[in-house]
Amino acid sequence: MISKKILLLSFLLISGCSQNINESDLNYNNNLWLSNNKPYSGDVYQLVKRKKIHLGRIEDGKKEKKWIEFGSLIWREGIYEKGNKIGSWNGWYSDSTKAFNGNYTQNLKEGLWSGWNTKGQLSYTGKYKNGKKDSTWIYLYENNQMSDSGEYKNDLMIGPWKYWYLNGVLMKEGNYNSTNGRESGVWIYYNTDGSIKEKKDHENY
Repeated sequence: MISKKILLLSFLLISGCSQNINESDLNYNNNLWLSNNKPYSGDVYQLVKRKKIHLGRIEDGKKEKKWIEFGSLIWREGIYEKGNKIGSWNGWYSDSTKAFNGNYTQNLKEGLWSGWNTKGQLSYTGKYKNGKKDSTWIYLYENNQMSDSGEYKNDLMIGPWKYWYLNGVLMKEGNYNSTNGRESGVWIYYNTDGSIKEKKDHENY
């Protein structure tokens, strides 16, 4: 259930708008939001607990300025410019626990992004470049123990990666092919006590 406090602080209730429409009455086609098959201009709302919650404004079929968007599990807030997400965007779970934070440049994720689980603990962190994962990424279990870590390039896992058990013992390690992102060369697999379980030689593609 979405926190009433957050709604009161972050959302504006629609009142006295010259033109507004329920988001469900709009159609999205060819990168434009349409009403009666024409690009819509005006405010947009959504019914939340029987109240009209102001989501944002559309100009000539494209989202502009500050917007609030509701997903099935997470609601998010940020800025649009001519229909493109720009600047800092933040997401929250339904109880207002922070879910993610990151930046967009012309609708593409850019720079550092971080995510948190429903308990408010960091679950991942890493950078994007032109909308694709780039540089070192880190993933964590709910107990804050690292789950896996390694490098991405153009959304492909490359080079050495390591994976850990929930208790912090190394689970496996090896390299990913920089051309296709597949496991490459010798990978070492460990038992939960840290002893070597097996070594597997992956064919290079």
